[in-house]
Amino acid sequence: MAEADWATCFSIHKYQDSYITHGEISVARIDRKGNLLWSYSGTDIFVCLDRGTPFKMHNSHIELTDFSGGKYEIDYNGETISYKQ
Repeated sequence: MAEADWATCFSIHKYQDSYITHGEISVARIDRKGNLLWSYSGTDIFVCLDRGTPFKMHNSHIELTDFSGGKYEIDYNGETISYKQ
């Protein structure tokens, strides 16, 4: 069984035949058997204290915001589409 995030797992979302997890340290994709397909980490934790949403799934990508305000877009293969500090 895969460990989605060693710190905290905030949410688990069904995606096709797998699951996407939003953790404090990373976002991960896990198959139905619990095998880790990929894991993605940023320059800071994926938590927003003041405003905004640190994790949002779209049709073509996942939008992430880290504690420092960095904005990420990743695809569903765990690859960076864009990053803005």
